[in-house]
Amino acid sequence: MLEFKERIKNFAEILIKKKPAVVFTGAGMSTASGIPDFRSRDGIWSKVDPFKVASIDALRRDPAAFYKFYKERLVTLTRAQPNEGHKILGKLEKAGLVQAVITQNIDGLHQKGGSSKVIELHGNMRYAHCMKCNKVISSDELLRILEKEDIPYCSCGGIYKIDVVLFGELLP
Repeated sequence: MLEFKERIKNFAEILIKKKPAVVFTGAGMSTASGIPDFRSRDGIWSKVDPFKVASIDALRRDPAAFYKFYKERLVTLTRAQPNEGHKILGKLEKAGLVQAVITQNIDGLHQKGGSSKVIELHGNMRYAHCMKCNKVISSDELLRILEKEDIPYCSCGGIYKIDVVLFGELLP
């Protein structure tokens, strides 16, 4: 335990001396909040083929199967709360020690934890947009549609796409 405390102390000294830092996070940051990771031995991709349920082709080919998979993710994220790590990064930003958080996570927990300068490399699940007319809705509204329908259609007839970077798409 002493070694861990010593490493934290060393990290704090470096952070204060070299401020501000940019923090890069991934799935491990949110697992403590109950968000399952994707790539570990027991991660989500060990159970399903991402190209069948989380690719742009899957959305176009079988939107009902795509949203069956993503509805579960949406429900999980609406219940998730930021953990101590998210909150600490928010406090470090407010103290001027962290300039920004760059994250691969799509859960929005950094913002809920107090960080305001967050770059979401893979997008986020807080919004969806119509692939035909570009109308934007919240994930809460998307979930309300999915409670009644297997496929979330816009009033224009287009299908909503959750605002994450899917397999087969380029990063913005």
